[in-house]
Amino acid sequence: MQTPPFETERRKFTRIPTANETSQIIINGNSYDGFIIDESISGFGITGLNVLLLAKDTPLIIRFRENEINCVCKHISRMEFGLRIGVERLFNRNSPIVVHDRMSRDCRFLIAPFIKIESMLAMCVPVELLSNGKLSVVLWNGMELEVDPGMIHVMTREERATQLGETKSFDELTWIYQNGLSSMTLTSAADVLEFEFGNDHFDEFFDCMTRCEKLVGIQ
Repeated sequence: MQTPPFETERRKFTRIPTANETSQIIINGNSYDGFIIDESISGFGITGLNVLLLAKDTPLIIRFRENEINCVCKHISRMEFGLRIGVERLFNRNSPIVVHDRMSRDCRFLIAPFIKIESMLAMCVPVELLSNGKLSVVLWNGMELEVDPGMIHVMTREERATQLGETKSFDELTWIYQNGLSSMTLTSAADVLEFEFGNDHFDEFFDCMTRCEKLVGIQ
C-alpha cells in the first residue's frame, strides 16, 4: 500500500535533531557546530554559531546524521543564551542561489563586528587569527590592526542603534569609512546604520575589503 504524502513528511520531520543534539553548519565552506532549537514548515532557528559577519540570504548547509538540508539566512536575534539565526529551507536544492546581489534592495548585513577606534566603535572585518593569539582585522580605510579577539563587538543593527545612543558627532567614523563614503558625510545615527547595515554600500564594502590579499572567508 502506498504511504500517504503526509505520513512521509511526518517521518522526515521526526529525523530533525533535538535542541541538545549538535548539528554541523556549513557556511562558505567553513564548518561550525550548532543547534537547531525550533523548526517550522519553511525553516529553522539555529544557535551556538560563533560567526562575526553574516549577510542576509547567505547560503548554508545543515548536516546531521544522514541528512543534509540547504538553507539561506534570513534574520538574526539576540537571545539570553546567544544569537539565534533564522534560516529558510530550500526545498529544491537545484534552485539557483543569488548571494550578495547588488541589484537586490533587500541585500544587507544581519550582524557585523566592530572594534573601538579612539572613542568610537567602527565596523571591521576579521582577516585571520595569528600565531600570537591576536586577530588581524581590516577597517574601511584599509588600515590593518592586530587586536585581542575579546575586543571585537558583534552587533545586530538594533544593537548598534542602541549603542550609538545619543551620539552627536560622527567625524571619526566619517574618516574611518572614507573609502566607501565618496562625498557622503555621516551626520546622524541613521546615516551610520544605513551605511553599515543598509543596501547602498553593501557591494562597496566587499570591494574595499577584498583589496586585502589575506582576507579569508567573509561569512
